[in-house]
Amino acid sequence: MIHNFWINFDRPQPEEILNSLYIHYKTKGIHKRKKLPIKIKGSAWDNLSKNIRKSKELEYVSEVKYINELKSRISEVKIEMSKGTLSIDNAWSIILDKNKEGLVKTFIEEDLKLTEFSRVKFLSYLSGMENHLPISYKPLKYIHIQDSQSIEIISSTLKASGLKSSTISGYMSVLDYVSRRASLKIQSPFATMKLKPIKDEISKLPRTIEELYSGMQSLKTKKDYLSLCLWLYSFSLRGLGGGDICNLSEDLIEGDYSKPYYPDYAIDSAYYSTLSDKCHAYIRRGKKKNQK
Repeated sequence: MIHNFWINFDRPQPEEILNSLYIHYKTKGIHKRKKLPIKIKGSAWDNLSKNIRKSKELEYVSEVKYINELKSRISEVKIEMSKGTLSIDNAWSIILDKNKEGLVKTFIEEDLKLTEFSRVKFLSYLSGMENHLPISYKPLKYIHIQDSQSIEIISSTLKASGLKSSTISGYMSVLDYVSRRASLKIQSPFATMKLKPIKDEISKLPRTIEELYSGMQSLKTKKDYLSLCLWLYSFSLRGLGGGDICNLSEDLIEGDYSKPYYPDYAIDSAYYSTLSDKCHAYIRRGKKKNQK
């Protein structure tokens, strides 16, 4: 497919009036244009060369520089578009210098669909992922998730890193999301190529005292410590979840405080029949505002 870009006015302009220039794109009957942030007089424009006349360059020094840089970016994107690794939507972003290098990070930072929470999460995932990738993949770019060889390298490197399968799957999901939202030609490459690992199975067996001690000894960061504290607090509240802990009130507590809590109560005949009498939080759930 042939991709044609050129710079010109949107229509013939009066010679002595400042007018905006446009960048035009045409392929197979499709014609699109984008307005450029520069204006020149009609008399200064050469329709044949699609550039500022040589005799007028001293009057438009900054405009000449802008157009030359623009043409350089056009040459770059035409190569990628001819390979089929770049869509016209992303070509506009690169040409107009909105995401000049096609950086995954820049896209995440500017994606209006993401909530601030998701944006912070995705950027954290991206940073963690890049820490395990070869230096040639830092920073990650669109081209890295459009080339099958690069996709395989990212997949194999992450799987050999020792990270949990769920973490790797989360990292790949971020890149799949970017490929779809950025309208790249190859979308959801990791899911399509079936490279996403199956998430780790979570054991439902109770944790032993030895495992708890081992977990305490492996704490490395403040977040590790706070996570363990929250888990222990939840455990002491008989498995109450984080959301319910935040909304907990003494008005919601019912039952007898004196009766012990046994995680393995289901096989403890001494207390199995008295569960309804134990201390518990009575919380109604529903979609209404006063039931949340």
